[in-house]
Amino acid sequence: MIEIQGSMDIPNFESGELAFTFDAGASDPAANWFLIQTFPQPILNSSLAAWDTTTLTDGDYTLRLRVTLQDDSIQEVFVTGLKVRNDIAIPTDTAAPTLADFNFQFSGGTPDIRLQPTATLVSVRPTSTPLPPNPAT
Repeated sequence: MIEIQGSMDIPNFESGELAFTFDAGASDPAANWFLIQTFPQPILNSSLAAWDTTTLTDGDYTLRLRVTLQDDSIQEVFVTGLKVRNDIAIPTDTAAPTLADFNFQFSGGTPDIRLQPTATLVSVRPTSTPLPPNPAT
């Protein structure tokens, strides 16, 4: 499990969601995004989600934090180049790499969304598992 921490406490917050896709699909509007967590309330400096990557196929992934505002406009921020490697045997628990801090400035001077992931000990098993079927198809 990878713990993802951050904030999305912004004015006019309606809802939010955290999702992932294959890195190559991030720029494709028709890409299949897989939901990790939804947010009915804004979050300030806390855990956003625990992401179980053990069921993912090895590869590069992108995270997307999408916030819908009360006027139905959408603000998004992406973290790209995340590497999942489940097929590498690790003899002991190892701290997972942390994602770099990043800032996203909304247009019109709206406050930043910040994701500040922290390392979580994970035990990686040397089995490769395909992605689950897309529930939207």
